[in-house]
Amino acid sequence: MVEADPFQGGLSDHVALQFLASAPFSLVLTDPWKDDNPIVYANRAFHDTTGYPREDVIGRNCRFLQGPGTDPAAVARIHRALEREEEVTVDILNYRSDGTPFWNRLMLAPLRDSDGKVRFFSGVQKMLAPEDAPDHAHTTIDELHHRVKNHLSMVVSLMRMHNREAATNPREVLDKAARRIEGLAMLYEQLTYTDGENNQAVVLGDYLGRVADSVGRLAPRDQIKIKLRADRFTVPVERAVPMGLIVSEVVTNAMQHAFGEAPGTVTINIEEADDGGVRLSIDDDGRGFADGVDWPREGSVGGRLVLQLTASLAGSLSVNSGPQGTRIMLDAPPSVRQRN
Repeated sequence: MVEADPFQGGLSDHVALQFLASAPFSLVLTDPWKDDNPIVYANRAFHDTTGYPREDVIGRNCRFLQGPGTDPAAVARIHRALEREEEVTVDILNYRSDGTPFWNRLMLAPLRDSDGKVRFFSGVQKMLAPEDAPDHAHTTIDELHHRVKNHLSMVVSLMRMHNREAATNPREVLDKAARRIEGLAMLYEQLTYTDGENNQAVVLGDYLGRVADSVGRLAPRDQIKIKLRADRFTVPVERAVPMGLIVSEVVTNAMQHAFGEAPGTVTINIEEADDGGVRLSIDDDGRGFADGVDWPREGSVGGRLVLQLTASLAGSLSVNSGPQGTRIMLDAPPSVRQRN
């Protein structure tokens, strides 16, 4: 961990920093207000990727990852983005601590305080497979990374609205945050596509299936089964993100509250609607909502998140619950299949 909270902004910022730093992709923070913009934080994934221990990283400029094969043009793009305080995504040849080269997709972004002043730069790295090296990379990847980052910021801002909850139980808040970012991390890993695929879209059923599997692995019991039935079609990346978060929230709630100690099944259906839109339904065969429970509602983080995500899709949400189970259905219009 960082020796001190670099944001110096109270518990909510500290929780948000831990949340981002524990994400399952490599992350560093650098401080442009210190001489030579050194690294002030590197998460465990960064150490695993590069092979450098913490004591060899903190206080150094990131250029120690460069080597004889590093393209000066890529380095120049990074320097230009730092000087202009802009975001940039660069594929650059870096070197591990043992000298082994690897292609690194670096997403660099300024982190600003409430006054708009840059306090830190964040660097998210993804080690590329040989077939995804620059000769095969898509130029649109910058835009896709930018969209994923925007949705990540949305989740963090929702966390910060609940300072009281974080103050009383920060571990629980971090656990919820880790679950909410899981789907985003999966999408981040899918941002490189093979030739001939639509590099602005993902196969919705495949992506939501991975989200559901991830939620299932977090369950404390194995008697709850998750089934997926999906038509095969694509949606733009920026639409897949909110749908993935909705599935994560609804399935998690079902697994935690619908069955008690009894076994059960959660079934996810993804259909291409007759009008060209998308219908997403999530059914469980549990005991239904307790009397007086109104979900989703603004008073809970999860409920508020689902309502905001539904609105972002211009969709409608219906909830039907009874003793035989609960069905939650999202209907999204044909525009959800189109790029913004």
